[in-house]
Amino acid sequence: MKRIAFALVLFVLLATCGKKTEETTSTTSTTQTTTRANITTQVVSLSTFNRVIDTTGTVAFDQNRSTQVLSPISGPVAQILANVGSRVGRGQGLATVASPDFASALSAVRKAEAAARNARHIADLDQQLFKNDAIARRDLEQAQTDAVSAEADRDAAVQQLRSLGVGE
Repeated sequence: MKRIAFALVLFVLLATCGKKTEETTSTTSTTQTTTRANITTQVVSLSTFNRVIDTTGTVAFDQNRSTQVLSPISGPVAQILANVGSRVGRGQGLATVASPDFASALSAVRKAEAAARNARHIADLDQQLFKNDAIARRDLEQAQTDAVSAEADRDAAVQQLRSLGVGE
């Protein structure tokens, strides 16, 4: 009987030694919202991660591959006429600028031209009236002074427009 018991114990030991045990682990998670302290829990899942770094700084350009372009007229660029990297020649337009300076200079020229024309016409008429003894010399001299002053204002307005790079 000892032999049978020994054989049985040996059989049980041999049978259990070669057997692999499998452990299964299962995890369950549910989404719950707790109103206390405004804490929420969610189910864990895979997602993509995009790393973002917020920083401050300035954008620099390659000074070896650029040329500074100055406009004689201030204002925002309304339209770009040349493409990036294209060759441009002297006098070729690069951009159109919407300028209040140009608009006011052009307006001043037009007003000054009209005032100079009107003052010169009045001085010529006063010259004829003076020849016919219809007005005093003082009135004639005042009209001539007004005409010369208006013509000087016109010349200054034209010069201002030319300084912005615009011809007559």
